[in-house]
Amino acid sequence: MKTCIKNAYPGVIAQLQSIPQFQALNAVARDNIIAMESELRRFLNSLHTEPLRNLGTAFMASEYYPNFCLAPAAQRYHHNHSGGLLEHSLGTARIVLQIAELHQEIDRDLILTGALLHDIGKVREMEENESIIYTDEGKLLGHIILGIDMLERLMEGIEVTRVTRNKLLHMIASHHGHYEWQSPKKPKFLEAKVLHLADMMDAEIWKFKAAQALGEGSAWSPYMRSIGSEVYLEK
Repeated sequence: MKTCIKNAYPGVIAQLQSIPQFQALNAVARDNIIAMESELRRFLNSLHTEPLRNLGTAFMASEYYPNFCLAPAAQRYHHNHSGGLLEHSLGTARIVLQIAELHQEIDRDLILTGALLHDIGKVREMEENESIIYTDEGKLLGHIILGIDMLERLMEGIEVTRVTRNKLLHMIASHHGHYEWQSPKKPKFLEAKVLHLADMMDAEIWKFKAAQALGEGSAWSPYMRSIGSEVYLEK
């Protein structure tokens, strides 16, 4: 696996600044991405379990990392903008950490790693120029299969136990939660189920916040295709 960046913060910024997609953003959007990338590194560096911390280090030093910070999370329905994938991954991570605080039996490091990496396949599923389009492998395989492949590559050379490896891969495979939602597996352990629910919650909250922005000053938002209705906004 090719290494493109260093773990040091200035190296990340230089890498991002060299990408045309980042250069095309306005100053506010660039600052937001830099701030979110810093939060992502803090989360990854907070992992106490050595194999998972090493996995986080491998991710930050990988060819995937710069595009992960810039990619959209979807073409239409949620976080469909530059930096949307990073924003959604962080939002999901914040939710699972709050749940892990309430339920101590949840493996904090496992679920945090799963939350941050569950959508990693979207780096290869979509590309953004003037619009967000699906790549050939995105159309043929989808982000779940691509994400499993990418996670397998990241774990090469890292001493991850068989159980942890299988759990991380399953969390990617099952995070959509239902077969009819293109999930090849349903969640089969607690952290996988919580990840699915947190992933869905963060996406749904984004949709309603988008409706609030579009309908600002009105009692109702426009019809939101992603929600299937208008949204009531009066306070």
